[in-house]
Amino acid sequence: MREVLERRFVRFLNDSEADEGFARKPDLIFLDGGKGQVNAVVPYLREMGIDVPVFGIVKDNKHRTRAIATGGEEISVSSMKAAFSLITAIQDEMHRSAIMYQKKLHSKITFENRLTSVKGIGEKKAAKLMRHFKTITALKSAEPGEICTVAGIKPETAAELLCLLNNI
Repeated sequence: MREVLERRFVRFLNDSEADEGFARKPDLIFLDGGKGQVNAVVPYLREMGIDVPVFGIVKDNKHRTRAIATGGEEISVSSMKAAFSLITAIQDEMHRSAIMYQKKLHSKITFENRLTSVKGIGEKKAAKLMRHFKTITALKSAEPGEICTVAGIKPETAAELLCLLNNI
């Protein structure tokens, strides 16, 4: 959690790195966890000089939203239909976003591993290629000479790599 917050707020605090989505301070932070998560995050935010209300989503033993936590207290939302629906929707979106991020990360790692199946391309060269080209499509449409320059490989290796990519 600390790593995620650091990535988010370092961009906010360092204007040169901030893009449109990170240039504004959020109005509040919702955490997918109860008092423990809130109590772990609030001191770190204070340490960074960030003053944003933090709420944690508390779930019951069946993983359903039952309350929100803040400042050592829980506020029950199960009897407030509109609040309960909103918080449940936020929880579902947080969960969906986390799963999509993990899938994207896994896909990138899997693709890099496929690149290493070409003789002459190891993990470091595969990582260089992905950092430079960013997408499979961009790498597929790259000129062999550019691939050679970026990864430091021979033209034959670049040709073999392009052959592999065109068969994916």
